[in-house]
Amino acid sequence: MAKFYASYGSNLNIDQMLTRCPRAKSVTKIFLNNWKLVFRGVADIIRSPGSKVPIGIYEISDECEKALDQYEKFPILYRKENIPIKLNGSQKSVLTYVMNNYGYGPPVEEYFKIIGKGYLDWKINFNTLINALNFSIENDSGKSFQSHYWPKSKLVKLKNKEKIIKSLM
Repeated sequence: MAKFYASYGSNLNIDQMLTRCPRAKSVTKIFLNNWKLVFRGVADIIRSPGSKVPIGIYEISDECEKALDQYEKFPILYRKENIPIKLNGSQKSVLTYVMNNYGYGPPVEEYFKIIGKGYLDWKINFNTLINALNFSIENDSGKSFQSHYWPKSKLVKLKNKEKIIKSLM
């Protein structure tokens, strides 16, 4: 039986995902209803009635899940959730990762661009990504996660936001 993984952040970037999980297979993109994309320094999704977030569905192996657990710092930074979706006309469950206990805040430029490349890879409209960035800048708590992967990269701020968004297109 296939295991499905729902990506909404940097793992939408197909090159990055295949580096981490060489056996992962892109399946399809869909919208996850009643969830919203936000940034807590890194991408996260939250329950939000009436919202929807685009996700890329991958078929993954057990080895891939272990690699994702390591990348997502499970169970410290992210927890796993199995979410029901409709796929090819039937009910399925997809694994995804949801953050633990961090405040909202913008991502760093490099990370945001990696996700933007993923949106291009999956042919997803940038509106959800831009709305998530705006929400996270406007609701910045000062308590978001700061990743060690990009220690020298600058945060996306109001003054550089437009330039960064244009660089994706």
